[in-house]
Amino acid sequence: MTTTDAVKLYGAAWSVYVRIVRLALEEKQVKYDLVEVDVFAETGVPQEHLTRHPFGRIPASSMASSTFTRQARLFAISTTRFPDANCNRQIREPAPR
Repeated sequence: MTTTDAVKLYGAAWSVYVRIVRLALEEKQVKYDLVEVDVFAETGVPQEHLTRHPFGRIPASSMASSTFTRQARLFAISTTRFPDANCNRQIREPAPR
């Protein structure tokens, strides 16, 4: 996958967890499409979103043929799939204690 491929990000624009992933993608200049998902709808979590995340949480993302459902994991995946020497926020090795 190259940085020109679009990533689908499922969630609500107001969600702090979705914002964290969006900031990471923006900083790495990765194209993405935000697909709004209302997990607090009167009818409940949309059924199609439950196929992406069995607990109906946001964010979820699809890159190529993979789906990721945790904000921390999405952040880590964006760093490894879209490496950039000028913008690396993933910790490579922990500091010694």
